[in-house]
Amino acid sequence: MERSYLVLDIETAPDPELAWDAAKDGFPPPPHHQVVSIGVLWLDSELHFRRMGVFTVAPDETHPEAVLLHDFAHFLGRERCHLVTYNGRTFDLPVLIHRCLRHGISLHAYFHDRDYRYRYSDHGHIDLADLLAEHGAAPRSTLTSVAGLLGLPAEPPVKGSMVAGLHRRGNMKPIEARCLQDVVRTSFLFLRYELLRGRLDRATYNELATELWGAVFQDPRVEPVFAGADRARLLLESE
Repeated sequence: MERSYLVLDIETAPDPELAWDAAKDGFPPPPHHQVVSIGVLWLDSELHFRRMGVFTVAPDETHPEAVLLHDFAHFLGRERCHLVTYNGRTFDLPVLIHRCLRHGISLHAYFHDRDYRYRYSDHGHIDLADLLAEHGAAPRSTLTSVAGLLGLPAEPPVKGSMVAGLHRRGNMKPIEARCLQDVVRTSFLFLRYELLRGRLDRATYNELATELWGAVFQDPRVEPVFAGADRARLLLESE
């Protein structure tokens, strides 16, 4: 059976159990990031839109991070889908691995399938930041700059530095929206990358990108992505 594609992004807050002086030591390493949101956009094996959403838990859940990680690990084990990220090999996946380690959660599918962990494979885990930087041979670009190149110039209004404060106050909706906004930008970039490397022709790209636009455009959680968007450039309608 052909594998589907799961475009993935996480949001994190500092783990209060692990002290880290960001002002002194800079950005904390993976063990110090507590996963508070996992956003996904699911494409089928032919890159048609299936679903978009976030892994969520009940507000009164005792161990919400463990529940998120367990649900994600279960989904990955069941579907064995390709993962698509932007900078996920450097951040998202190492954080997920370390936090599963923290909670004693098996991420069997990820370790059982060599393609998930082999950096130079175009299966398993497709890290677009790594691929566009030629695996470190060139400087990495931000997702905002590359998405702007495609016609999606807007940056999520909730900055990464704001996530910890929102999480402390229990205000999860803006965090989840930020997560999904990055997932949508990454999804359009993934379709364009498939065109770049010749796995899609322009007509098929236009069809899939138009379908994706129609599926997510009216979702209020991702509305900021389309602020000032150049639809013609993004969908290749006029070039």
